[in-house]
Amino acid sequence: MIQRIQTLWLTLAVILAVLTFFFPLANFVLQGQDIIYNLVAKSPDINSASFFQQESPVVLIVLNCIFIVLTLITVFLYKNRILQMKVLAFAFLVVVAYTLVLFLYQVDAGLENILAVFMKGKEDLIKSTIASAKTVYGVGSYFCVAEILCLVFARNGIRKDEKLVRSSEHLR
Repeated sequence: MIQRIQTLWLTLAVILAVLTFFFPLANFVLQGQDIIYNLVAKSPDINSASFFQQESPVVLIVLNCIFIVLTLITVFLYKNRILQMKVLAFAFLVVVAYTLVLFLYQVDAGLENILAVFMKGKEDLIKSTIASAKTVYGVGSYFCVAEILCLVFARNGIRKDEKLVRSSEHLR
């Protein structure tokens, strides 16, 4: 099981998904003030000059956890390569959905939620502040792209194993 290259790719994908909980997804710069957006909301540090969001993005956390579980299941399905490829395809769909939600919706919505907490009742000011904000994607937001690549490499390894087994069955 561990000597197969796809196991290493799947393990790397799980490690990256777990590391997503610890690295920032984005950093918003508003008038010289940093607001850090993480997968898990952190309590503000008194000594820090940065602000953190108050609420965690539940959709992203759920999708990331589903991806971790599916990928771990895929690692242990090494005896049934056809089922392993099906579970891997579903994990691939989950990580693509995670990536789309993260980049197309969640980061902008996260900034709006953060500003709504600090500027209650000032919707016009919130909209103008969002327009002037500079968004810098963090390391954690790029892990999902690396996870997609790991899944593609793992799928290629599983296909090679399946092809090898089928060719050896033809020789019998």
